[in-house]
Amino acid sequence: MIIRNETRRHKYLEMCLSLVESRTTISENFYNTLNKLRESDNNYFDEESYKHFNDRGLEIFSFERYRHFRRDFPAGIPISVSKSYLDKMKVPDQNTSYLMAKAKQNGSDYIFQIPGMKGGGISYLTGGVRSILDDMAATLNEIFFGYHAITITLGNWIANYGQVLKGGFFLQHLPAQLKEEALLIRRGIYEKMGAPEEPYLAIGIRSNSSMNKLLASEPYKMNLFATLNPQNGVKMIFITSQSVKEIMIKEIPESDHISYVSTGKDYDTYKGILALRASPYNIKRMLNDGGAEYSNDLRDLGILSGQRITKVPWPGPGFIPKNTVEKYPQAVLGHDGASSIDGSEIEKGIRIFSQGVASQRFGLAESFNLYLHEMDEKKIL
Repeated sequence: MIIRNETRRHKYLEMCLSLVESRTTISENFYNTLNKLRESDNNYFDEESYKHFNDRGLEIFSFERYRHFRRDFPAGIPISVSKSYLDKMKVPDQNTSYLMAKAKQNGSDYIFQIPGMKGGGISYLTGGVRSILDDMAATLNEIFFGYHAITITLGNWIANYGQVLKGGFFLQHLPAQLKEEALLIRRGIYEKMGAPEEPYLAIGIRSNSSMNKLLASEPYKMNLFATLNPQNGVKMIFITSQSVKEIMIKEIPESDHISYVSTGKDYDTYKGILALRASPYNIKRMLNDGGAEYSNDLRDLGILSGQRITKVPWPGPGFIPKNTVEKYPQAVLGHDGASSIDGSEIEKGIRIFSQGVASQRFGLAESFNLYLHEMDEKKIL
């Protein structure tokens, strides 16, 4: 539970305000970071990198009118690229939303899931209690990026067949006052961005074997996919090759709620993402909820702008199995010093914002972080 004791909070804020004191300071920190990287002897951040980040800028959201969110984010939060840059992009601006915990007490790896455990073992990462900070951060990411579309992998869709997957999951876990403010924020952003009443859920079907995996799954055979029920208000987009589309369309016909994006003879992630920004979808921002492997693929393609991550320390004995990193390397999201650019925890990332929030279990060590990735302007503009 996030600490609400005013005396303790005042002492905490005195410490963290030296890092971020105002919206202007967030912006200044961003550009100061770029200048320091530009001046450093770093082979992974050159003049072209500097120009890219400088040109794309940063959008900042202020909680000036939302006092309960403002308690924990007094300076507001950075969202992603500036509005002017967003308007020029020919692919959706994508951001991820994760919680990662240190896997071992004295280790350097951070994991975002424990494979084989219910719900990915997220509750074990936080020591058996929900992280209100992560509920806040994930809610905000759903609002700012998931208002129009969410993209997940086929495996995640099958695993979460009973979920509607259109935002609101984390919001419902917020304390009443934060929930009330989040609903007001969501209403304002949805009106500003022209959010559709029925958001899109985009899923890539990469091959015949992927299609067969779906059609042979128990949820499909028993008609249990919540998002395939038009009454749940989600519009499905299947991105796939022309040959797979021709087969799938016989099983899952096109309708007002189901459409297909064909990438031609072969499956092509970039062509599929490109089509989502164009008519008839016109998706400007999209929440990437596909897991680390999928996010890394998009990052390496140069079309993932950033990752919003709640970082928590090791939760203590008895929660994370000792051999998790060795047994499930795919569960590792980052590690200390992973970035060759700035030495932060996310590979190829630049940590441009880190806001600590006091919590009952973790003290001052729980933090809301935003890491940015360099995008390939030949692909996105």
